[in-house]
Amino acid sequence: MQYRAYLEDGSRLPSWLRLDAITGTFSGKPSNNDIGEYFIKVMALDNYYTSAYDVFKLSVLNDNDSPKLSSEIPDQTALENSPFSFT
Repeated sequence: MQYRAYLEDGSRLPSWLRLDAITGTFSGKPSNNDIGEYFIKVMALDNYYTSAYDVFKLSVLNDNDSPKLSSEIPDQTALENSPFSFT
């Protein structure tokens, strides 16, 4: 049995996604630039050249990006032995 995969429109898989043709295992490491949905057509081909295929959706979600400040935090001054609060 051998496996092949393409995007549903017949174009190649994204460069970050690989399919092992023998095991049928997908692997890859998408980046934030790859966020979105991919419709992937997988075909299995046996030794007699008969085949079957199916299409599945692979969703690449955004990871937990580091928070970013919307503005700089100004320097603060606190007096010893006095309450301090900053918002």
